[in-house]
Amino acid sequence: MFGLTFPFTFYNVYKAYKDKTGKMLSFLEAMRPLVSTLTLFTLMIHWSYISSIDIVQSQPRLYYWTVGTAFSHIACHLIIAQMSSTRCELINQSLLPLFTIVALVQFLTLNDVEVYLLWAYCIYITLKHVLFGIGVVKEMCEHFNIQAFSIPKVSVQ
Repeated sequence: MFGLTFPFTFYNVYKAYKDKTGKMLSFLEAMRPLVSTLTLFTLMIHWSYISSIDIVQSQPRLYYWTVGTAFSHIACHLIIAQMSSTRCELINQSLLPLFTIVALVQFLTLNDVEVYLLWAYCIYITLKHVLFGIGVVKEMCEHFNIQAFSIPKVSVQ
């Protein structure tokens, strides 16, 4: 993934500066959205290496669901920040429990407790992501003064 996506990302940033088509942010400010994503993948990969029970082999579906949902949650926050022309947060708040879990795994031999921690973080990030989506839909409906999941009847003349 890194070999395919990051070179294009850096190329697009370079091209936007060269053609003056972007927002002309500093390099560090332009790379700010990558911090949460890189932090997520660093923590999850590190967890997989230090796991006392080889968490990826023992719970692959749960592990990948958690990584995918956490990535999707971060990406949705970045999309909303981009759409609203606001500065994205440096570290997404949903990564804080993951920092704690990885620190516990690093310094303690938890064995099967790791599975419960993975379940806990999976449930946490899934609920957080669903609730964030519901909040965004509600906010957009209020802004556009429409009802979600309803199609107004159009009179045919």
